[in-house]
Amino acid sequence: MQEEVKKHTNKIFKVANNSSYSFSKKVKEVLIEILIIVFAVSISIYLHGWSAHRHEQKEVKVFLTNLREDLIKDINTIKYDKNIYLKINKQSNDVLKLKASQFDSIARTGNKVDIPLHIFGSKINNGNYEGFKTSGKIGYIENEKLKQMILAYYQTDVLNIGEMDRFYAQYVVKTIDSQVDYVNKTDKEKYLDPIFREKIGLLIGLGENNIEQYNYIITNISKIVKEVEKELNK
Repeated sequence: MQEEVKKHTNKIFKVANNSSYSFSKKVKEVLIEILIIVFAVSISIYLHGWSAHRHEQKEVKVFLTNLREDLIKDINTIKYDKNIYLKINKQSNDVLKLKASQFDSIARTGNKVDIPLHIFGSKINNGNYEGFKTSGKIGYIENEKLKQMILAYYQTDVLNIGEMDRFYAQYVVKTIDSQVDYVNKTDKEKYLDPIFREKIGLLIGLGENNIEQYNYIITNISKIVKEVEKELNK
């Protein structure tokens, strides 16, 4: 392209300096050359833009393909953790329902009563998203609805998941620490103590809240996956 522009620019100078050409002919020839240059530059800019856009959309397709896999993994992990919450809450509620006589019966068999305590770890696969965002390519996604859904998930839902799990973990640790106060007491004395029962009840309540939020987030992720699949099938 540079060679073509240089070629026609040189021709303009030759025409302008050609004494055998009349003024009107010089103007005509110069205008023709200018139009050729403008047309060539415009075509070059268009083709460059088209090529760049095509490359950007290829990158978007790769990103969305990888993102879909990440989101499916997130759904499975969140569902798995939700089931753990459900099991913990059920077992904890079962312990709170035990009567004094039932604790005595369990003690006579030599068995112990325990509530399950679990600290949840990270469950989000955000490497592809962070890499795409850090490189400034999120703007390449032309589907505005999809782009906003992705941003909302990683900037809001993911943070909420982390906060919920951390808050729950804090109370798990407090509950574990409080069991030191009951080390010399029987299971009946511990689990019928109003203060300890309140701690268990609080954990159950936090678990129920997290289950509800997990369901909400799973629904959001599922919507993103469907929108991603629609975009990939275009």
